[in-house]
Amino acid sequence: MMSASKRSVLIFGLAAVLGLSTTGCSLFGDKDKDKDRNRRDRNDRIERRDPTDRSDRVSGVPDRAKTVGSGSGRDLSYKADESGTMYVYDAEAGRVVMTERMRKGERFTISPDNRAASIEGREISGGSSLRQRTQYRLLYAEGD
Repeated sequence: MMSASKRSVLIFGLAAVLGLSTTGCSLFGDKDKDKDRNRRDRNDRIERRDPTDRSDRVSGVPDRAKTVGSGSGRDLSYKADESGTMYVYDAEAGRVVMTERMRKGERFTISPDNRAASIEGREISGGSSLRQRTQYRLLYAEGD
């Protein structure tokens, strides 16, 4: 027969083994689970911009204006969802080079390589100020 002290040690040892097996040996660290958790955290991050950040704002353009196109060496175009004002920003010169009023449904296009701008296919003045191979941004403010 087993003494009371041996029985206590045996019960304690059995409880410890059962406890470790149900926790997945987390006391010793499960490297695969840690790697998966870290990978998941890193990939699930969502970068949120501060709505008060005005670092990408352009002088002379309303804060409510949204960038609707940007590029260099190609035509840029935007079709207005609502009436408003289009601003063409020359990123290299650091200034607005064109401002045009638009109506709902109109399409605005610039073609820097051809030094031309149009609304609904009708050429408008100001296109001659466009330069080839220059970075432009189209900014649109609804309701202006």
